[in-house]
Amino acid sequence: MSFENLAFILKNYVKQGYKNILVNDLQDFRIEQIPKKFLKYNYVIISLIVKDDDELKNRILGERDSGFKDIKTALSWNKKIIKRKNLKNEFKVDNTQSNPIKTVNTILEIIKEKKL
Repeated sequence: MSFENLAFILKNYVKQGYKNILVNDLQDFRIEQIPKKFLKYNYVIISLIVKDDDELKNRILGERDSGFKDIKTALSWNKKIIKRKNLKNEFKVDNTQSNPIKTVNTILEIIKEKKL
């Protein structure tokens, strides 16, 4: 029910004139629903991926004081996203090098190209 509520809220934001609404931390099965739920809307999906398993493990174990720490599940999710065909308006951005400025600039270029 919470995803349905989120979709309603997002559509209401658009109705009220809001633009560039960011949503994060959705599980992949929810991301796969976006093209159907927002068929008539202008959106882009940015999926951050890490192409090096050891790097992802290090981030989960080393950089997080709390939160999600299930390495096996994280690696599985990451691999699934990498392997699956891009969804409509989805762009996968490799964040392996963990350069925040480069990652942000890549995302901004995608948004600029999509004219959002």
